[in-house]
Amino acid sequence: YEEIFLDNTVGVRDFRDKVIPIICNSIQSNKENPIENLENYINLISVNDVVLRLLHAINTNERGSSMFINFKSINLNSIYEFLKYYKDNNVINNKILKYKDNNFVSNNLKINHKGIKLSDVSLELIKIVDYEVK
Repeated sequence: YEEIFLDNTVGVRDFRDKVIPIICNSIQSNKENPIENLENYINLISVNDVVLRLLHAINTNERGSSMFINFKSINLNSIYEFLKYYKDNNVINNKILKYKDNNFVSNNLKINHKGIKLSDVSLELIKIVDYEVK
């Protein structure tokens, strides 16, 4: 079997007490920004992409270990600002999102998407806000 290392997932109908649902709830409830450390970053990947990656592992029966994460992490405060701007203006402004190289450094494990084209995380975040509104 293959060992796949994941980080944070994002997707519609995730109601766990996690940072992205908390941000979305705050925006929908017109509450203040819940992010306490404005300098924190998070590595996000769509739960749908994770499903595709797991199916790939099942169907190919490959062996080994790899990380299935994005190459860039996103500033949490910029996610709040991005989603708030979208809710207030109904406009997607990707320039609000702040990215940086993630700090997952390993000599043994490499990021390997196995040919899967990752979903645009900004659009996944918008889907969550749109879903929450309905």
